[in-house]
Amino acid sequence: MDIGITDFYGFYEPYKTRLNKIKANNFTYVLMSNDKRYKKQNGSLKNRVKYAKKIGLKLSSLHASYDGTLPLFNLKGKIGDKIERLLKKEAKLASKYGFKNLVVHIEGDPSEILLQRINRILKVCEKYKVNFALENLERKEIFDFVEHNIKNQMLKFCYDSGHHNCFCKDKEFFPEYTDKLTCVHLHDNNAKLDQHIPFECGGNIDITKLSKDLAKTSINCLDFEILPKILNLNPDELLKKVYENGVLLSNLINNFRQKNKIAQN
Repeated sequence: MDIGITDFYGFYEPYKTRLNKIKANNFTYVLMSNDKRYKKQNGSLKNRVKYAKKIGLKLSSLHASYDGTLPLFNLKGKIGDKIERLLKKEAKLASKYGFKNLVVHIEGDPSEILLQRINRILKVCEKYKVNFALENLERKEIFDFVEHNIKNQMLKFCYDSGHHNCFCKDKEFFPEYTDKLTCVHLHDNNAKLDQHIPFECGGNIDITKLSKDLAKTSINCLDFEILPKILNLNPDELLKKVYENGVLLSNLINNFRQKNKIAQN
């Protein structure tokens, strides 16, 4: 399986340095964010994409902008209109640069205007052939509301293991959304804080259960969204650890898939 990681993984180094280290540590895919708040730490999206492609890294998902205004996306008015325009723009941007998925946080309360806005955005996604992947957050009911009420081939699911463990551990997303899964954001935590740490570094996610769940999907790229602030690791040590996580998880998933295949026969 391919293994990917966020191009910003917690260290304030020039983007070329980070991407070179990602490549040197055997990752094949890279995730990026378009949030303008992080332009100073990340560098421009255009330059990062150009350099990643130059050194042979593939693009997985583009994380859409997110901030405190997102809960207002489901309301009528100028703020909601602004967010809708932004997400349409980012869907076009994802297509322009070659990202397969635009990963989006959906918050707030269920509403008809929310469905209308997402349907309009999905028309743009259809045109530009980009998946609109909802990420699981604190409130599963808003996630369910959108996924249950909109039928569109571009509406997908980005499974975030850390969010699941920290915010909604009592909720299940598999097998209901197995067929809609298009990408993953993998990271661990202590179930209290959204720490974005590698597995086996103080978190308590059940890797065996995670592997069993993912084995029942068609996912073939394990993307790690790592932003640690609590680990005493240098960049190379961190990247080595995350890549080892990917190999471990890949082996477990493939083993479970083989067992599932034998059981079906």
